Amino acid sequence: MNEDYIVAFREILQEAERKQQEALARFHRWSAGTMDPAEEEAYTSAVRECAGKLRRESA
Repeated sequence: MNEDYIVAFREILQEAERKQQEALARFHRWSAGTMDPAEEEAYTSAVRECAGKLRRESA
């Protein structure tokens, strides 16, 4: 492995961690009712869509 590969892989992992932290923060705002109404509506729709897909896949 060369150093460029290691640096790129590290950057990918850092980006994934950042996105995970943002997702958790968004979920906490949503569950606490502190999200702005437009974002809350979009997030709720996305959660419902994902839940529906999971139900269909597990049936």
